[in-house]
Amino acid sequence: MKTQRLGLHAGGKRWLVLSLGLLVSITASGCSSRGARSCHASGTVSIDGKPVAVGQISFDITVEGDVSSSGPISQGRYDLWVSPGKKKVRISAVDMSSIVETTTEDGLVTTGTAKDLVPAKYAEEPLEIEIASSGTYDFALTSE
Repeated sequence: MKTQRLGLHAGGKRWLVLSLGLLVSITASGCSSRGARSCHASGTVSIDGKPVAVGQISFDITVEGDVSSSGPISQGRYDLWVSPGKKKVRISAVDMSSIVETTTEDGLVTTGTAKDLVPAKYAEEPLEIEIASSGTYDFALTSE
């Protein structure tokens, strides 16, 4: 029985090095090729220097055919996948602690008012951002 040693010729080595380099660069950027290309975006959201305890952040499309992404804000942090490109970022947070639900003979009665923790302008007039690669995108909001 004759045994052959399999090896890479010069062209094969070059191809292997280029392939590994491409794989490392894609992994390093954190963007994936799962269907539509997406980037890992995470960061902090604060208002007047204090973390937004609970809220919602959305990265809305600016061009047709793109994909919007949204997710929760918890303890001032968010973590989600976003398609690259220009985005309109909307941020909202509401304190529901003053809402009281009471059941009466006539049904459910809700009293109290929800309080916006983030000024409405951040939901109505979104911030604009460019997502070029995976990374940290922090949002320091002000109440004024």
